[in-house]
Amino acid sequence: MAEGLMTSKPTQAIHCIPPELLAHIFFKSLPESLHPGLNQAPLSVSSVCKAWRRIAISTPSIWSNIRVEFNKGTMLFTYLSILKSWIPRSSNRGFSFILTWQPKSLLLRTGDFDVDLSEIGEVIDVLVENCAVWRNISVDAPEQVANFTSRLLSVIPEGTPRIQQISISTPEFPFAKLFTSPISLFMHLSISTCAQFTPSGSYVPLENLTTLSLQVNVFVAMELLSRSPRLQQATLELILCVGDTYPVEPIALSCLHALKLGAAPQGREDPEVLDLRFSRFLACLQCPALNTFHISFDYFVNSRFEMLDRGGVVDLLVRSGSPLRELWVHSRSFESFQQFLEPLTSLKHLRIPNNILKENKEFFCRLIHDHYSSTNCHTQLCPNLESLLITGERYIFADRAKIDVMDIRSIVDASAVESPIDARPLVLVVDSGILESVILPPGSDLEIVDGKDWAARRQDDLDEIFWCSDGF
Repeated sequence: MAEGLMTSKPTQAIHCIPPELLAHIFFKSLPESLHPGLNQAPLSVSSVCKAWRRIAISTPSIWSNIRVEFNKGTMLFTYLSILKSWIPRSSNRGFSFILTWQPKSLLLRTGDFDVDLSEIGEVIDVLVENCAVWRNISVDAPEQVANFTSRLLSVIPEGTPRIQQISISTPEFPFAKLFTSPISLFMHLSISTCAQFTPSGSYVPLENLTTLSLQVNVFVAMELLSRSPRLQQATLELILCVGDTYPVEPIALSCLHALKLGAAPQGREDPEVLDLRFSRFLACLQCPALNTFHISFDYFVNSRFEMLDRGGVVDLLVRSGSPLRELWVHSRSFESFQQFLEPLTSLKHLRIPNNILKENKEFFCRLIHDHYSSTNCHTQLCPNLESLLITGERYIFADRAKIDVMDIRSIVDASAVESPIDARPLVLVVDSGILESVILPPGSDLEIVDGKDWAARRQDDLDEIFWCSDGF
């Protein structure tokens, strides 16, 4: 039928659709799936008839992404033959892949790798042979397959001129080799490893890198940050180790506008020692354009939660002159939190967990009211604040974060304590379950909105690091 439509005399508007537009419509109608099931698109649609097959094969975007998953036991698909047909069809689009082993936890526990190693090797060979067309790659592999991982990554950067994004999560691999020569299109890097970084003789900057995600030790983080002059977004989970070295000169991150930061020790360490290491790391940074900051002060050590010192964070923001607009804080303790916020006068959106509601009601009075509005002495915290997001405490076995309605009502009560003259408008953002249970008093300057609605309303205005959350 489709072939008849393609070859018959055009008597209706549908017959006049250009092939390029028809291919675009065809591609958009396919389900989003990286698993190439033989009875699913795109393999099935390419066999319907000659016309649709011609469109499918000539549309590179259909064949440009795949997830290769090596399962314990039987392989999900015959990846070898699929790769050999998909990669050529991806054409000038470039080829992206996710390479992973499942179940990873079982492999790490038993060391039993019940998969045909020769088949894995053949798949790696096909990918390596076609490394020149790699675009975005993601490799998540256990240490049992380190030889395959090293073989796959050995072609970067010399053999991958078109690569734009690299994501690697594996215990050990010589990742310093990734940076031995420039990659002109390389923009996104994610690394999670405990491997050590041994720099090569030549210093190669990552000129076009804009996003960076790291779960590494401080030295590795410093090395990669110093090579990224155009970095715009960074997620750093630092491993604070004994013997970490720090640069003499500060690292100027003049384009960095969004930072998500957390830290933890490599083993059992004294909290004061960890605070010193964390502060030394922060002292090496200059972030004059930082607009969005997501900071976690908590870490788990010696079977209990500890909290990093906040002093280094305040020093970084004040010293850099950061125009901070959005702040998201994770902490189990909010002692001296008011003093932490006092220097952050440019802040417009604040996100905090609900446990502070139980600890410090004066904090909310200072957010909402200016007790000295008739004088030049202003004690109101964050005078430019527009919205306050309340997130719940997340429990290990809970599906989502939990917020007590009474906690939110305490904010509402605080807003009504003083006269309306000294109160300022403030948007209180909660999840929908809370929204239905709280009623504002008449004349209140608070506005309570649903988190999902608020995120949709402000997603063009706020960075994803700030508003994106499972809770909303």
